[in-house]
Amino acid sequence: MEWKLEIQGQWKARYVYYRTKRKKGKKWKTVRIYFGKIEVAAEILGDLLTKPLIDERLVTSSGEAIISKIADDIDLTNLIRKYTDEKKAHVLRNIIILRTLFNESKMGLVERILPFSVLRDEIDIKYVGEVYRSMDSIYNHLDDFIYELAKNAVKKYKLDLDYLAIDGTGIKVYKDKETGMVKFGYPPDGLPQIKLVLGVNKQHIPLMCKCYPGNTSDVETFEDIVKGLDSKYKELSKKSKKKYVVFDQGNLNKENIECMRGYEDKKIFFVSLAKPATSKRFIDKVCKSELKLVYEREISEKEHTRIYGKAMKGKIYGKKSSILVCYNPDICKKKNKTLDRRLEEVKNKIIEVNKSKKPDKTEGMALIATYNLKRALSVKGRKRLELVVNDTELEKRRKYFGFFVPFSNDTRLGKGLIDIYKFRDIIEEGFRVLKTDMEITPEYHSKDDRIETHNVLVVCGYLLLSILRVILAAHGKKYSFAALKKLIVSGHLKEGYYKHEQFKNNQLWISEPVGFREELNAVFSYLKIKPPEFDMDLMPTNSRKN
Repeated sequence: MEWKLEIQGQWKARYVYYRTKRKKGKKWKTVRIYFGKIEVAAEILGDLLTKPLIDERLVTSSGEAIISKIADDIDLTNLIRKYTDEKKAHVLRNIIILRTLFNESKMGLVERILPFSVLRDEIDIKYVGEVYRSMDSIYNHLDDFIYELAKNAVKKYKLDLDYLAIDGTGIKVYKDKETGMVKFGYPPDGLPQIKLVLGVNKQHIPLMCKCYPGNTSDVETFEDIVKGLDSKYKELSKKSKKKYVVFDQGNLNKENIECMRGYEDKKIFFVSLAKPATSKRFIDKVCKSELKLVYEREISEKEHTRIYGKAMKGKIYGKKSSILVCYNPDICKKKNKTLDRRLEEVKNKIIEVNKSKKPDKTEGMALIATYNLKRALSVKGRKRLELVVNDTELEKRRKYFGFFVPFSNDTRLGKGLIDIYKFRDIIEEGFRVLKTDMEITPEYHSKDDRIETHNVLVVCGYLLLSILRVILAAHGKKYSFAALKKLIVSGHLKEGYYKHEQFKNNQLWISEPVGFREELNAVFSYLKIKPPEFDMDLMPTNSRKN
C-alpha cells in the first residue's frame, strides 16, 4: 500500500491529507488521514522528521518475511498441522522461523525476540510452556515430518538428488545424568551428548535427519539409515538415473559394504575412502610422474587445490570396485613438515633430558609414543641417552604421504570418483553451519524427547536457509550461511506513535521500513514478495498496536 500526500482547496482554505487504498473483503476502500491546514501539516511533518516517536521501537521484519515465504512454498504449516492441532502448528512454524534467524533459546525467542517481531501479530505465545507442549505433540512423527518436508522441497524446487552424503556428529547437552538418548561425552568437559545423523544433497538440503544415543558408533547408525534409502529416498529421487551415498571411513566395514551392494539393482551405489592398509597395495601400483590432474579447486586468486590420480579396477572386501588412486602434493608437503617438526622436537627433548644428572629415557619415549613414532625412533643408553632413527621406516611413511584412495561399487566410474567423494565435504560444512552459524549445540533441554525435537527443528531451519541459497544461486548470487543470515535480518520496521491536537482524541501510528538496502530488496524481488512500505493509522489514544 502506498500513501500519497495531497493538498486540497485554495489559498488560505488549503489543507493537507494522506491518501491510500485498503482492501476490505473483495472491495478496495479509499482511506484518508487529514493533517489539517498547511501551517499545521508543516508542523506535524517537521516533528515526524526531527523528533522520536512515542514508544518508538525497531521490529524485525525482513528475515521473517523471507523465511515465511519459503516455509509457505513447502507447505510447512499444513505439514505440522497434519500431526498436531491448529494453534500448535502455528506455534511450531513461528518458532522454526525465529530460530532460523536468531540463535536464542525457546525462552529467549518467546520473551525477547517475538515481542519485537512482525510474527507477533500472527499468534500470541505468552509462555514458553506453549512451545514445549507443541514440541511434544510432534515428537512421535519426527521421521515422517522431516521426510515429507524434504519431499515438498523437491517437488517445489529443482534440487539435485544424484548424490547423498551421510555422516554423524556429536551434539553436547547440558544434562546431569545419562538416559536412553543422552550418553556422557569425553574429558575434559564430560558433557553428555547425542548423535545427530544427516543425509545431505549437493545443495545442503537435509533429506534425512535422525538422532541416536551419544555412544552409538557410526557403524551401528549406518545400517539403520540406509534401510530408508530403498523406500523414502527412492521415492524422492525416482527421476535420477543413479544415486550415490557418500560416507567416510568411520562407516566402512565389510557388513556395511555388503549392505550397500544390496541396492545395486536399484541404481543406488556408494563411494567411500579405502582404509590405509587397503590403500597401500593400490598406491604401490602407480608412479607419481604418471598421474594426471583429476581435480582442481580455486581457494584464492593465488592458491589452488590440485589432485592428481589414476583410475583402476580392483577388489576391496573381495568384490570388484572402481578405484582412483589420488595424490595431493599440498597434503604431502604438510605431512612432511609435520613429521620433520616432530623429529626435531624429539631430538630436542633428548638433549634436554641429557642435561640432567640422571637422564630418564621415559620422557623421550613418552613423546615418541604420543607422535606414533615407535617404529621409527627409539632411545638407548643409560648415563647418556642416544636417539636411534630408523631411516627406512621414515622413508616408508613418507612414501604414502599425500595419497588417498576413494572407491565405489559402481564399476563404470573412473576419474569422476573424486568429484563424488569431494562432495562429502558438504556435510562437514553442514555440521559446521549447524554448530556455529545456527548454534544447535550445546542444548539445555532436560527431556530426551525435546532434545530430539529441538535438533529436528533447527535442521528444518537449515533446510529453509539452504533452499534460499539455491534460489539466490539461480540468480547468480552466492552467499555463505553466515553472510546470508546477516543480510536477511538487516531490515526492520521503525514503529511508534505521534500525538497532536489536530488528531483530537486519536494518535497517529507510524511504521517505517529501515535498512532495506538494494541487496536486501533484490532478495525480496527474487522471491516475488513485496518489501514493507511506509504505513500509518489513526487510533484512539488509549489503544496500542501489538
